[in-house]
Amino acid sequence: MLVGRDYFLLARSLGGFTFASEKQLVIGLMRRLMFRFKALQKNKTLKYGIPMLLLVVGGSFGLREFTQIRYDAQKIRKKLDPALEARVNKQKQSVILQEEYQKMKDANLDEWKNIRGPRPWEDSKQYQEQQRSQQGKAT
Repeated sequence: MLVGRDYFLLARSLGGFTFASEKQLVIGLMRRLMFRFKALQKNKTLKYGIPMLLLVVGGSFGLREFTQIRYDAQKIRKKLDPALEARVNKQKQSVILQEEYQKMKDANLDEWKNIRGPRPWEDSKQYQEQQRSQQGKAT
């Protein structure tokens, strides 16, 4: 039951209407809520804008989770098992580089010959035989 001041404040919030009974007050409130609800249904910002914003913001959070799964999977794939990791050692690779440097250092680069490969329209076997015969004549 509404008494005195509460009834007055409620009637004042409804635009100054005065009601004879509480039943009329409740009916007035329901009508007012229905009009506001219909007005909200017609509002394009609420109808289209808010779902769009929710989709964009929610999509960014969803994409963040999916990309995190992707990067976690890549980390797992990149890890080597201990047996393979022992074989791939950084110090051993520097030794391999030193060996390759020594091979290049020992190679005689002053006496190299530029040998042309066969053209697409030439027969490669015939061209190779011709090259071998020219090398045989030169030596």
